[in-house]
Amino acid sequence: MIKETEIELTLSNYKLKFSTDQLAMRASGSVLIECNKTKILCVLSTAEIGEKQNTFLGVNFYERPSSSRDYGLGKKNKQSEREIIISRTVDRVIRSLLTGETDRLIQINCFLLHNDESCPLDFLCLNASLVLLYTYGLYNIEDKILAFNLNSISILDSKKTKEGITEENNKKNVDLSSFINKDKGRFLFVASKDGVYMLEGSAEEIPYSTLYESIIKEIELHSKTIEIFFDNLESKFLKNKKFKIKKEKNISHYEKIVKEFLLSKDSIIIDKKIPLIQNFNKITNKIKTFIEKKQEEKGGVLGTRPREEVFNNVINIIKNKVVIEEGTRLNGREYNNIRDLKIEKIENEKSNGEIMISAGLTHLILTLFKTSDQAEIHGGFNIVYSFFPCAGNEIGKINNPSRREIGHGKLATNAITSLLPEKIPTIKIYSDVFSSDGSSSMKTIIGSTVLLRMANIELKENCFGISLGLLQYGKKKQIILDIDQEEDNYGFADLKIGGTKNGICTVQLDVKQKPIEFKTLCKMILTAKTAILNIKKKVEVHIAPKKEGGYFDKNDPVNMVMTIDTTKVGLVIGVGGKTIKQLQATHGVRLQMKENKLIMVSDKAINAFLAQEQINKVVNSYVLLDNPLLGRVISVDEKNINIMVLNQRFELKKIKKYLPIAEDDYCFCQMLKKNDKIVLENILKK
Repeated sequence: MIKETEIELTLSNYKLKFSTDQLAMRASGSVLIECNKTKILCVLSTAEIGEKQNTFLGVNFYERPSSSRDYGLGKKNKQSEREIIISRTVDRVIRSLLTGETDRLIQINCFLLHNDESCPLDFLCLNASLVLLYTYGLYNIEDKILAFNLNSISILDSKKTKEGITEENNKKNVDLSSFINKDKGRFLFVASKDGVYMLEGSAEEIPYSTLYESIIKEIELHSKTIEIFFDNLESKFLKNKKFKIKKEKNISHYEKIVKEFLLSKDSIIIDKKIPLIQNFNKITNKIKTFIEKKQEEKGGVLGTRPREEVFNNVINIIKNKVVIEEGTRLNGREYNNIRDLKIEKIENEKSNGEIMISAGLTHLILTLFKTSDQAEIHGGFNIVYSFFPCAGNEIGKINNPSRREIGHGKLATNAITSLLPEKIPTIKIYSDVFSSDGSSSMKTIIGSTVLLRMANIELKENCFGISLGLLQYGKKKQIILDIDQEEDNYGFADLKIGGTKNGICTVQLDVKQKPIEFKTLCKMILTAKTAILNIKKKVEVHIAPKKEGGYFDKNDPVNMVMTIDTTKVGLVIGVGGKTIKQLQATHGVRLQMKENKLIMVSDKAINAFLAQEQINKVVNSYVLLDNPLLGRVISVDEKNINIMVLNQRFELKKIKKYLPIAEDDYCFCQMLKKNDKIVLENILKK
């Protein structure tokens, strides 16, 4: 039985229940959302500031220690990674909607009261926050916006035909089960009937067109239900609405200023003889003068807004106008231009691979570390993204990771995860951004793919990333590729996609002020596909093919056993284990002695080889030849292969038998003792 103060809604196959004014009775407002036993309380806090402006303090998500089995003791000092990611996801959407003027500071806090893990928490938080804003009149009353969740359940299920969906539509069922499930990811998007406000998620190479079609069908499926839901909201929840804002959005206000500026004499004059950016610098000075005059006028169009805020918004609108009408970007690049990628390998013996990747003014170093232990895929791979203050020419401390850094790291991790083998070593990639002019998260995806292939981690497909921007002036729209920092600031939307030649692995869409029309989103996704195929051709020249012949590269992991003369075992261990510990620390290997068998595990063949040679010296060449030993190929010519093993050089003939083999390869060598002399009998493949 539903109470008068409660409303139910079935959305994306989840049964949701909303109620208002629960628990936080002294707050400005609250909405409680329930799905099965999961409950989240969304609380609105406000404070008067006198003059009207839009001051949003953000969204925070908190998990109470008792909300799940992970009970906490004592005071909770900082947010968990999941709390930070959910806070960032919800904040990005709400910030774009709060475009009206109020005379209040606004903050939203979401509290997880109980969690039975039956429903995605970001999906619940977003819907509770959207209902909260709608209920208390904090965004345009005409916008009916909700969050949707795409998962393994088919978008249109013929067995559960909803009212208003015909059998003909059911035949066009989009089955996502082969691309999205609990383990492989999902997609979350926020939309109204007019378009999409946000999209993010990951999957296992979902075809580019399938993602767009799925979004459309999800909206079609729920269109009637949503209308009924918002009618119920207005009848039950909006009776005592506390705040009012102007229905006219801020963007319209700034467009009025732009129109007035354009009517002024010689407002925009483009000199074709000089670069567009120099033309725009002159236009900028004119806009500054115009706004200063308007600010001085009593009752002018600026109202109470700060001059800097007005100037920035007006400049952004005019940038969109100029770039669209002139047919080129301010920096002279074409709309579909992708900056040249430079990838340089860095020699770093402490790691399993390191590269520097640069594009324009974006420069980052990526470093890979891995162990030889086999781990399940979900616990074994992570990308840590760090954006240092110097990357944006800023001053500040290098503290704990910000929401942005954690979010970008998760975005890059999700792009690669579904492409990894079933079992992998524990792998961690550090992406350190020292200079950024946009798209550093996408360069992280590209660099991570290169590093993994260099470390001989086989991916199902190579993954690459691209960022797109959407410019808009009036009814004119333009998509631009590989956006820089300035274009990210003045564009109306940015779309980041990490994918392969087959489909999308991860996506993140953010919009400003206005939703993206569904047709425009489709065009952006298909444009991203073309761009990723172009990047693939350029980057794959840096990815060495898998070594044939079965021999080891110096960075390949190696496990081996050395047999030591029983009388010399003590020399390897040392007093109190001092020698064996020193060998492990010096060469980065793991050693374990079982009777007279020394087991060695190494992340790199070169480290294992150096450790073996050092051990041979320690025991005065009392290494027995019961097991194959590791050798390094010194040279290969038409007749002979020269290999270094046990601090000696050996020659092997009949090289055709062992091809393809090359200098600096590592291989296991079968050694024998003949006439009191050690000889190389054979070399073995992996």
